[in-house]
Amino acid sequence: MPKFFSKILTPLFNKSLRQGIFPDILKIAIIVPVPKGGDATQITNYRPISLLSYISKILEKCVKEKTLNYLSHINFLAEQQFGFTKNKSIDWPI
Repeated sequence: MPKFFSKILTPLFNKSLRQGIFPDILKIAIIVPVPKGGDATQITNYRPISLLSYISKILEKCVKEKTLNYLSHINFLAEQQFGFTKNKSIDWPI
């Protein structure tokens, strides 16, 4: 099943990346209020969560991976860069 979807999505993603356009249909999100706690009648006790389509999330991950691979390839990122990089983490003292 994943190969079927990749055959459909790959040309769409490649065209989007070539043109530098993120399709408007993939920008549509459903906003869901999630309670933070406290009085449920107070709107300030809710936070919004945006639910995006799986296709937009997959495209976002592809762009992130391609960008990080390129930046790594050209040695753009400093050795001290830990955020958004693979196999690196910050050990916080407890």
